Amino acid sequence: MILIALIILLLLLVLVIIYVTHPLFVNKPETEAGFVAEDVVQKQEEYEVLLDRIRELDFDFSLGKLEPAEHEAQRAALLQQAAALRSELASEPSTKTSSEDSESSHHPTIPA
Repeated sequence: MILIALIILLLLLVLVIIYVTHPLFVNKPETEAGFVAEDVVQKQEEYEVLLDRIRELDFDFSLGKLEPAEHEAQRAALLQQAAALRSELASEPSTKTSSEDSESSHHPTIPA
């Protein structure tokens, strides 16, 4: 009787050890996808910041705080950065949800 109890306890101990250590030996590809998704989200946030900076720059110019040459130079640099980020976002696999799609449709476009 004691032998059967020891075998059952030993079997349970082995099962617990296998269960606890299993994640250490399994390579999950979704972890890498999570890093890619975080990178896309970060680039999207940077893109939104650039668009906000362009809007602020245009507003400052409309108030007369900037000279035309200064405005054009800064706007061209910001537009170039935004275009580069946009092309990077377009080349990456899409991870947007439908709520993000609807949010992005509310942003006005920046005229060239």
